[in-house]
Amino acid sequence: MATRTNDFFTITKLLALSLIIVCGGYWLSLGHVDNLVMPDVNEGTQTKLAAIAMAFYSGILDSDAVAITFADKILGSFGSKILMPMFVSFSCVGSLNGILITCSRMFFSGARNNQLPELFAMISIKQLTPIPSLIFLGGTSIVMLFIGNVFQLINYLTFADSLVFFASTAGLLKLRATLPSSVLENRPIKISILYPILFFLMCIFLLVLPFFHSDPWELVYGLFLVLSGIPVYTLFVHNKWRPGFVKSTWIGFTHLIQKLLYCIPDLSGSS
Repeated sequence: MATRTNDFFTITKLLALSLIIVCGGYWLSLGHVDNLVMPDVNEGTQTKLAAIAMAFYSGILDSDAVAITFADKILGSFGSKILMPMFVSFSCVGSLNGILITCSRMFFSGARNNQLPELFAMISIKQLTPIPSLIFLGGTSIVMLFIGNVFQLINYLTFADSLVFFASTAGLLKLRATLPSSVLENRPIKISILYPILFFLMCIFLLVLPFFHSDPWELVYGLFLVLSGIPVYTLFVHNKWRPGFVKSTWIGFTHLIQKLLYCIPDLSGSS
């Protein structure tokens, strides 16, 4: 069901993009090129590298509803009031559906490798999905909605994601340089080392240059958000000692969640 839902929203997103491209090309073919001549085409353009890097975070959201304005100009009231808002809603729901599928499985995979509480490695007997991970992800997402400035929240989390991608790519490059050739030859997925290097350089661009922006503290908060996982990992994962009452309380809470959600631990990938 989740796969079919994701396919449907992906198709609607592609249809919306195709509609914009075709209608835009038709509009230009009629001679409406007023905004493509100098100096109008450069109006409001920023050429600073730091501003360009920040645009990948939330700069595109600082503009007006371009899709709605475009639809009103080309398709009339039906396009601006019904068609394009519907496509935009489908795109948002589809992206949210994909995030819920992938991120909940990340919690699930981490718990199976003993990097998170065993509770997150449990799956529903009926739906065969990691229900505890989904509920935790949804709950934390709702809490984040109470942050007053959504643009700051986007900058926090996008920078944190970029930092995680940077660390993951750096680990990949290190493994490619240090693992023996016999192991590398038997890896299931083989691509040129050029692609990880290019992605690594892009991550450096997105991580370093935004600090030269007018308000780099938003990025510093995102850095602290990622680094806050280090003491949590040290106290609750690396440290194996637990007080007796903490163990008994957590075991009781885990059993309660199992009964409420009708889920069991997945032992297929555990050691």
